[in-house]
Amino acid sequence: MKSKYEMIAQIRLAEATATRDLRNRWNEVRSLLEQGLEFARQHGDDFWEAYHLMRLGQYHILLGDYYEGENFLKASLNAIERIKEQEREQRARWQDEEAQQFQVKQTGPQEYRWLEAEAWRGLAVASLGQGQADLALIRAEKATATGSEYGEGWKERGRITEARVLQSLGRKQEALGIIENVLPAVRSGGWRSDEQEALHLQGLLLLEMGLPGKAEGPVRQALKMAQEMELKEEEVKCLLSLGQVLLALKRREEARGVLQQARRLSQERGYTDHFQRANELLRGE
Repeated sequence: MKSKYEMIAQIRLAEATATRDLRNRWNEVRSLLEQGLEFARQHGDDFWEAYHLMRLGQYHILLGDYYEGENFLKASLNAIERIKEQEREQRARWQDEEAQQFQVKQTGPQEYRWLEAEAWRGLAVASLGQGQADLALIRAEKATATGSEYGEGWKERGRITEARVLQSLGRKQEALGIIENVLPAVRSGGWRSDEQEALHLQGLLLLEMGLPGKAEGPVRQALKMAQEMELKEEEVKCLLSLGQVLLALKRREEARGVLQQARRLSQERGYTDHFQRANELLRGE
């Protein structure tokens, strides 16, 4: 890697690849991120070091490697603390009018805030995956608070994570209220991946609350968005959810077709767990 521009291009490629199909292209994504991390460290760029560490942590967690993911995210937060310390030192040193134009090294003012929010969100998901829902809620609330300091969109992303945690705690009505409040904001802001996640969660919550008729619409919308954005694993997850909704509505033939599609795509894409889940639902229909 020869330049910062090449590093940024590589992380954008890694993010786009991970968004579409992280599980099947993890080795490629990890290699791109590790190269960028090494470059950032060699050049003393704390912001981009924190950025690469955050993405490595998030992706490890999405793949179920919670321990390694937590380590990366905590390292990202440590890098962010170094940026904050630089900011405090320079603000203390510069007292004249020119100091009011101060920008954090390598980035705009407090650009690190969204990285910090994403790191806390990832830590919340890791805690949830390890069965520590109470800790997950604390971390999700931290993500929301930090995201609020950066701007709209990042706060809503933290709120969606809070709703996921509340779902696991059995506080479904509370979680549903959060999602209903978040959806208008992510739609107006054009945060399509967050809208897709929120719609899917909304459908699951309604299904768990015994309201499959109300769940069908959000799940179908989430499925359509996943297909439009070519989110391969999310497409399969939504198909599985839709199959469960249709089974609850006693529309068995329609459910069978949806679940068979989920099973076929899971087999083609190597999603063993989703393939098994589709088989379980088909056997129990």
